[in-house]
Amino acid sequence: MVYNGYMSKSNKDNKYVALTAAQEEYIRIYHTYFVLQWEHFDIQKHFKCSATKVSTAIKWVITNKGEFPSEYLIKGAIYAVRERLKQNRDLLDKELKKTKFQDKKFIIDLNNQLRTDEERLFKLQMLADPDATKDNGINAVDVLKLITAAKTT
Repeated sequence: MVYNGYMSKSNKDNKYVALTAAQEEYIRIYHTYFVLQWEHFDIQKHFKCSATKVSTAIKWVITNKGEFPSEYLIKGAIYAVRERLKQNRDLLDKELKKTKFQDKKFIIDLNNQLRTDEERLFKLQMLADPDATKDNGINAVDVLKLITAAKTT
């Protein structure tokens, strides 16, 4: 049985079983804690849950990492990076709207973080969807050959 395209592996009979909506949320909470490095209070506020649920989610994912496909962890990491991108864009917009006392160093740092996170997001998306790199048109090797040929002529 497939739930949103992801399955969990059962150790008993080596078959896949569906992940529940709660388990999906546990993985998002786990990534919010470890990737975004949010505090428990911020996670509780964002997911509208208790401290117990946050602790349970983190423990559950750590305990059961080998029980579900790694692609699901990649999807959770993509979610976390998207959240960080959203936060940093909001911070950048607020700073750029200021008419006085703009912090140029802060703006440059935010732009660098955004660029790094966008690259990381792109790489994670390529891992999650390997077919996305396949194109019916020209591929990267052909482009490099064309550039090399253009330089020699």
